[in-house]
Amino acid sequence: MRAVRFLLALMLMLSIALTASAASLAEQAGYDAFKRLVEKSNEKVDCISKFQLIFHNPYAHGELSARDLELPNEKFDFTQGALDLNVALGGKMINLEAPFYVVEDGKKLEIYFSWLDGWKKLAFDDLPLDEVDKHSVDEKMALVTGAVLLNDVESQQIVRVAFDAEKLADLFKSEEKEPPTEDAKKDKRSERIGQLMREAFLKTGTVNATFSIDKATSLPLMVEMDLTDSLTNVLQAVASDEEAVKNGASELLSSLASTSSLKLYAIFDYSGPFDRKKYQLPKDVKKAKDITQDLLSLAKTESKETR
Repeated sequence: MRAVRFLLALMLMLSIALTASAASLAEQAGYDAFKRLVEKSNEKVDCISKFQLIFHNPYAHGELSARDLELPNEKFDFTQGALDLNVALGGKMINLEAPFYVVEDGKKLEIYFSWLDGWKKLAFDDLPLDEVDKHSVDEKMALVTGAVLLNDVESQQIVRVAFDAEKLADLFKSEEKEPPTEDAKKDKRSERIGQLMREAFLKTGTVNATFSIDKATSLPLMVEMDLTDSLTNVLQAVASDEEAVKNGASELLSSLASTSSLKLYAIFDYSGPFDRKKYQLPKDVKKAKDITQDLLSLAKTESKETR
């Protein structure tokens, strides 16, 4: 009997060791696969992508969707999208649909959106669009707290990645370019909201995403990210702010925090070749009213009033 118990104990120990080893291998394989994806992201390739951000709770349902064609060699990027928001209010369903287009051609950026009495346009020239993402592979990988290979089939790998929420918050903050205004009260309020957001991300801990990666190219095929925990913590943080309490919005925000979900989905197609002629603005959109100068003038006026 002693020999039998010894063999059983040995088998159990071996089983535990093999399981731990398999988990370790899955983590290393997942990390390596995701790192190859990040390295590949610096190499721009022709791509059609679809994005969908879905928000839902018992009071409202919103979807922000976009379809994008990116041709790096031609320095051309065309996005067609829409915000579709449905709100249940007073026994009635209210719907808001706001289509938009974003066209990047060289260093020129144009934004078209439908608002009030028709299409509006914002146009900007000589923008350093190539300098938007300057983060190195190491900086991006530093955001990762863990990666696990969930499945490995003939042509693709499925990897679940956990990102450090605090580091993500710090990254977003470092991207902010706006200098402090001369309105001390406004700056203080903005700083307070920023602190609330940071506290919310700290509470979230990690943000999880699942990547489907092409094994041959290391390019992403599909991405799913659940942002519900982050949204919940942000809403709870804002609900506790004295301004929200004073305005009577705290109860509503707390209710939204406990009932809302937010998920992001993305799909990428590299099959090409893609014809940019098929991605053009509709005739009515081309006639959009350019409000760029009006917006800049308004910003200058507000700045003078502040001073």
